[in-house]
Amino acid sequence: MEPQTGEFLNPRLRQYYKGWMGYMWWRWEEDFDINDHFTVWNTGDEEVSEEEFIKIVGILESSSYCRGKSPWEAIIVRNVRMRNVREEHKLKTNLVFRVCRPTS
Repeated sequence: MEPQTGEFLNPRLRQYYKGWMGYMWWRWEEDFDINDHFTVWNTGDEEVSEEEFIKIVGILESSSYCRGKSPWEAIIVRNVRMRNVREEHKLKTNLVFRVCRPTS
């Protein structure tokens, strides 16, 4: 998001880690595009069960990030039927925010 000044609210989110001589350093992502970091998992009206949602989270846990890209992502999963929550009869929209930890 950019305020009316044209500047990023938090420019550090445009950085990624780069290993050099056993240390991790922050580098600026040259072609940063905020749209690369937000994903809508399901675009249709299909219902997602709680079990399917857990599988989606498992897929996200095992997937890697692109090198040279800022290591965070927000994934929106719509129409999730959750159990043991208030108003179980209503479909939920869940936001999964993941951040990759640095590895050398």
